[in-house]
Amino acid sequence: MLNMLVVEDNIIFAKTLINKVVQSNQQLRLCMIATDGEEAINILGKEKIDIILLDLNLPKYNGIEILDFIQKNKREEYIQSIIVVSGEMNMLEKIIGNPFVYSYIDKTQILDEVVKQVNEISKEKEFFSKKNDSKIIEKIDRELVNIGYNIKYLGTSYLADCIYLLYSSTNKRNIKLERDIYPIIAKNNNTTTNTIKCDIIRATKQVENIIEKQKVKKYFGYYIDKKIKPKLVISTILRKLEQET
Repeated sequence: MLNMLVVEDNIIFAKTLINKVVQSNQQLRLCMIATDGEEAINILGKEKIDIILLDLNLPKYNGIEILDFIQKNKREEYIQSIIVVSGEMNMLEKIIGNPFVYSYIDKTQILDEVVKQVNEISKEKEFFSKKNDSKIIEKIDRELVNIGYNIKYLGTSYLADCIYLLYSSTNKRNIKLERDIYPIIAKNNNTTTNTIKCDIIRATKQVENIIEKQKVKKYFGYYIDKKIKPKLVISTILRKLEQET
């Protein structure tokens, strides 16, 4: 579960943001509001915050000063965790390239864009928290090696990341690889969604070239004529992991 802080001096707009986001994200546990920069800094010093929605034009300390405070105090937990929601386009150049800013959204845009960005951060935080579970990492790597994947291939690493992310998700049925999973892995590896997809397919085809039909049948439970697809690999390993827990 994640905690979100909305830093916004317009309390009505802040509550509207929270209501809109909470309706579509079950991962949010606690949402707090700070109406000025000083209050925001105090909250960041006392509470565990995972996602910040930050206005730039604020009383006492503005959004730029809050970002400077976070950076100077080396609050690395907030890297790529702040969505700037502001109408101050003249201040935009001061936050470009800031490692703590995930995205910038103009207040004049529809709030659905804020919801989309918060949901993306939530998925990434789920992913990285699950990757800290060394036992899960070892189990997934072991299963991929058992099938015949070369653990040194990038495509194999990307495929393992897909399984990590899906394993940690609460609603697997509505998740699509190309829409929900590949973009997160691509961003984490500074590459494109298409590269992730192609590298996974390439690693899987290497398995097809070396694996015996009998082994395919034994592992996946039925005869598939060695035509192994990433989705089949993912669903099979997920099922094995769930059976072990």
